[in-house]
Amino acid sequence: MSQNFDLVKYKEKRPGTGSLGTPIELTTNLFKMICPQDNINQKFPKYLVGLSTQKKAGLEPIKTREGRRRAFWFIVARNLDTFIKLQNVIYDDFINCWAYNGIRPPPEVEIRFREWRLKEQMPDSLLRPEKPGQGDRNETVVMDIKEATDVCRDTSIGVQTGPWDEVRAGEAMQLVKALLLQKHRFVPDVCEWEWDVNHPSTPKETSDFCTLLRELGELFYAHQNSIYRVPKNPTTYPGFDAIITPGTHAWIGTYHSLKYIEGYQPVVNFGLVNKLFMELDMPLPLFWMTVMHQKRENPGPLPELTEQQLKDASMNVYQCELFNRIMKGLRLKAAPIVVLEPFNRKTRRGNCWVCEIGRDIEWGKTAALMRVPYNNTWITLEQLYQNAALPLKWPNLPLAVVEVGNKYNVVPLEMLRTHDSPQVYNKILNYKAQQKYIKISINPKGIECEGRVLEPPNIQANDEVLVATKEDHRGFSLQKFLSPPPQIVEMAVIVMSDNGEPVHPLDNVEEFYNQLAEICVKRGVAILEGLPTKLFWDVSRDPGGLPCIARTLADKANKECCYCVLIFGDRDFGRYGQIKEVMDFHGIVSQCIDIVTVKNFKEKPNKLTIFYNLSMKINQKLGGITHGLADEVDGDEMRKKGLLFIDKEHPTMFIGIDVTHPPVENKKDPELRPSRAAADAPRLSIAALVTNTNLEATRYTTEVLPQYENQECVVHLEETRFCNLVNKFCESTGTVPKHLVVIRDGVSDGQLMPIASAELKWMKATWETKYPGHQITFTYIVVQKRHFIRFYPKKKEEAEGPNGNIPAGTIIDTTVVHPDIYDFYLASHYGNAGTTRPPRFIVLLDEWKLDVDEMQKMLNNLCYIFARCARPISLPAPLYYAHLICAQAKERYRSLVMNDEIDPPRSSSDSSREGGGRGKNQPKTAEVWEDFIKLGQKLTYKVEGMPWL
Repeated sequence: MSQNFDLVKYKEKRPGTGSLGTPIELTTNLFKMICPQDNINQKFPKYLVGLSTQKKAGLEPIKTREGRRRAFWFIVARNLDTFIKLQNVIYDDFINCWAYNGIRPPPEVEIRFREWRLKEQMPDSLLRPEKPGQGDRNETVVMDIKEATDVCRDTSIGVQTGPWDEVRAGEAMQLVKALLLQKHRFVPDVCEWEWDVNHPSTPKETSDFCTLLRELGELFYAHQNSIYRVPKNPTTYPGFDAIITPGTHAWIGTYHSLKYIEGYQPVVNFGLVNKLFMELDMPLPLFWMTVMHQKRENPGPLPELTEQQLKDASMNVYQCELFNRIMKGLRLKAAPIVVLEPFNRKTRRGNCWVCEIGRDIEWGKTAALMRVPYNNTWITLEQLYQNAALPLKWPNLPLAVVEVGNKYNVVPLEMLRTHDSPQVYNKILNYKAQQKYIKISINPKGIECEGRVLEPPNIQANDEVLVATKEDHRGFSLQKFLSPPPQIVEMAVIVMSDNGEPVHPLDNVEEFYNQLAEICVKRGVAILEGLPTKLFWDVSRDPGGLPCIARTLADKANKECCYCVLIFGDRDFGRYGQIKEVMDFHGIVSQCIDIVTVKNFKEKPNKLTIFYNLSMKINQKLGGITHGLADEVDGDEMRKKGLLFIDKEHPTMFIGIDVTHPPVENKKDPELRPSRAAADAPRLSIAALVTNTNLEATRYTTEVLPQYENQECVVHLEETRFCNLVNKFCESTGTVPKHLVVIRDGVSDGQLMPIASAELKWMKATWETKYPGHQITFTYIVVQKRHFIRFYPKKKEEAEGPNGNIPAGTIIDTTVVHPDIYDFYLASHYGNAGTTRPPRFIVLLDEWKLDVDEMQKMLNNLCYIFARCARPISLPAPLYYAHLICAQAKERYRSLVMNDEIDPPRSSSDSSREGGGRGKNQPKTAEVWEDFIKLGQKLTYKVEGMPWL
């Protein structure tokens, strides 16, 4: 992809601030940075650092962040003649290093070059502690240092003596960001390795510095830009975390980032975050007991077992398989174990990986059964450990095959413990675990600002106009749909079962269906009378039986009716992608209903919210319209109210764009998410483009585009796919759009200009080629939702809900916005759980030239026409639909790969190897392009309308 785009022209200047809405006083979690006057002239020269290890073939760069960090501080601690003091050095774990008042290069370095190399012999166990069994083998680590041309000469970064210097500000921001987390990323054990504290180059203050940070490191753990409190007790963790899945805890921490706000004022953004970590320092039998105990319906506290119960404890095949999945990729540490090598029964400690638990090992798979040679006779492994003064309490548990270095060994489970250093949980959470994830609120005293609460739009439903009320958090009472499906709806039901046992009792299914059908009819959907067709799918006995069931339903379908299949199942079966893929292939609209939904209905039969929401989805999927925006005002009033896009004089086409990066699943272990460094890393990205097919922006169509791996930019927005969207809009509305508004998700600050430039280039070039003579304006808006800026009402009476959140419709476009970019924060929705997270809207191009109020009202209005609920959502509807399609495409792609219906597209590295070593930036092969075309055809929806809702 060429990068020769004019990036500056897509940086819209802020046209002013809005005036509509009721003022509200707010505080934020942004804090001003203040530098003491005596620190303004401090010098922090910057250096570029390269870290690598010496191999036979040459230097090999250290790729992991942890490895670079450990190598850097190991070399610095042994070259204090150069670096002067440990506490003067700042390192960002990548390539940048700063030193207070600079560092002294070795005498032999010529002044004019200002670059040099340092080498040290570093024990491999220090460099790579995550790789067990390395022993004391040394590696030569090499640090290449080059003095950078840019030097940060003050830490105030808010003191401006002249015009705004974006480069200088960025350099200073980079320094302070690294400084914020420095003490938590420091590695004292590496610095103190065989250190002579009495050496003249090791002053006492440096030794005390390491001691202080070691104690700090035992309490906190730094991961990326966050710091997490390490729970002191690995079994109770009072107040610091919550159990999410068996053996997995969510730790609470703080996130730090730096920003510039209005007036180029630097601020620090602090936010509470949580992250999943594995159990710390727990014996594996206890870990296994915890896992199995928490699988029960109402687990309660873990019971204590007697000595005899411990001795008799064992695992069945299912438990072994489950435990293997959980232990996959988990780093352990071993108590003294007996290494089973010929003529050498030695004991050793160390780190290890579990390869498999319960494997069919020769001579038996438990310590009580496995027999080994010992002094010209054969004894059990249990007796061998007894002779080594290591008696086993759990002799009937399966043995574990562990990897120690490059060797494998058979070890009793009780000799192994989860590691005492934090391990991030890298597996995919199931639906139930996601519901338990911690929701965090915080109300700090930060920078104050003023916002405005926008008035909600009027809602059109059937023959009446609805008003969104403040009492219902801007929700509205939707009795009848604006437009029902064009035909009578015929229903069918599929009940999933496991080994002949339905996941839902049939009485519950029938009761649920009857209630749903009643609500649908009440809201205007005509359903064919009589009992629905009912079929069963046994997932365990016939996992590939769904296509046959779909063909049967398609043959039975009444061609004069809309057809919809309700599938009662369980998310834990992992069949969602397969269901959507198979049903769409046979032209059937489907609606999945989870076991949790049915249980909630049985527990609260009078709560009909479930059925109201399901009826909205079914109506929209089958061609109906749930609700829209009322347009009973004239042209000037429509402009003021942000409704200009539904005016026939201003036909507007919205395009919501989102991109997802699905991993290539491991077929043997689909729960494991591969790391990006692994061989089975993500090999493609999937982009979803959604556009409206009517002027009211209530009906949508989509294009799904597979593309090269880890590409956030939609690089294959070729003419045919973009034209498909435009043509569908023109056919449905009978007019060519005059305005095209792109609403883009998932773009970070550093990618704003390149991605906007690339995607607008495709669209503009296609429009000029395919639609000459038709004038159109382009507007490009990025929506960022993964940030940690929060707003809190200063007055209690202005807050909403039990969490004291800002009201729905709150907009902030002063004080805390960027000084150079047209951006604002809009919380169109009500925050029901935790603290409201208002998306940040960044307008990079606006050829339509809407004023600020018109732009903000339009985006707020789009949040009210989402077809799945009768209240505003957090994102404009076109963008939310793109997000839903990406999530479904990820599941469909996973199903295609797991069922061998399609191979994962070859990666750029594959094509490089096949093409004789071409670099990654070289053009890809035709074979790779064909892979994407085939996958794109598979992921394209066959059913017209909105089956993906």
